[in-house]
Amino acid sequence: ATDGLVEAVDPTAAPLGYTRLLQFIEQTRGQPVQFIANELFKTVDYFTGNRLDDDQTLFVMRVRDSAD
Repeated sequence: ATDGLVEAVDPTAAPLGYTRLLQFIEQTRGQPVQFIANELFKTVDYFTGNRLDDDQTLFVMRVRDSAD
């Protein structure tokens, strides 16, 4: 993810931050990658009140167990 995601701020100017991003990743683990991407952008939109001040780029990939 680019800094536009973790540096996105809520109406009180508090940043989303890496902690919230990692919590989101943990909560969506195992979901389809398109779902994860869509939900993260929805989460950031909600968090910021739809006020985006920076570009946002996200790369989501599924890593398979070597036994697969």
